[in-house]
Amino acid sequence: MGGNNIVFFAGSSIGVNVEFHGSSGLLFVGDNIQLYTFYGKQHIVVGDSSVCYMDRNTTANGLFIVSGEGKNIILGRDCMLSWDIELWNTDGHFIFDALDDQVLSNGQSVYVGDHIWLARRTTFLKDAFIASGSVIGRDSVAIRGGKFFSNAIYAGKPCKQIKENIFWLVDATSKWNSRINSNPKVHNSDSFKYQFEADKFLNPELIEAQLNSFDNPLDKLRFLYDYLYCNTNKNRFALFKDSNFVESKLYCDNIGSFDRLNFLPMQQVRFS
Repeated sequence: MGGNNIVFFAGSSIGVNVEFHGSSGLLFVGDNIQLYTFYGKQHIVVGDSSVCYMDRNTTANGLFIVSGEGKNIILGRDCMLSWDIELWNTDGHFIFDALDDQVLSNGQSVYVGDHIWLARRTTFLKDAFIASGSVIGRDSVAIRGGKFFSNAIYAGKPCKQIKENIFWLVDATSKWNSRINSNPKVHNSDSFKYQFEADKFLNPELIEAQLNSFDNPLDKLRFLYDYLYCNTNKNRFALFKDSNFVESKLYCDNIGSFDRLNFLPMQQVRFS
């Protein structure tokens, strides 16, 4: 463990267990993050100059996150992560080309939108992005370069779309009572039906460029708080196959929100 690492809690959360490998790492934990162990498993590893961001109102059982190589893992709000979920933006070890000695296994950031359901034993690998409102099926693997659009179901190794135009609810089917819920097959709500908004879309490529421009975790924290955490737009991470986001720009309605927070004097924490 190095120095200048930051753990930031934006509210009340439980079960967060982090290990820093290096210096200048950032763990951002939003309000109401509930992380539970699964057969003793629940761990977050943040490497040198890397970021792990969890927005708010998300649950997970046995979550394992590895964010390294100066890259980022961004997890949106209102997500439901089932048992034994893994998110990796690095291969963990380097692979080289034997002819020119160049590294072949560079890390790439991972972005998970809002209201995402990752079913049991789902693995997200580097350079994957899933847009808001979608589902990844059990035992699936989201591979490098995978782009998964909103309001759809994906499954398989590697993940492929199996159904579109869906939305899902966090309500457990085991709690359904036929005497109370006369027609559970109908749910009239637009709360989780997403639309692409070109002027509001938070393009992961732009977020990535901004994070890469900062030299220290405090500047990254300030940016993430103002541009992501205080951004309440429903469709901020909504994306579809026909969405044109080439001219999208980062927008922020709350610039300066982080600087208006009141902090106690910072204290150096030493670990034996």
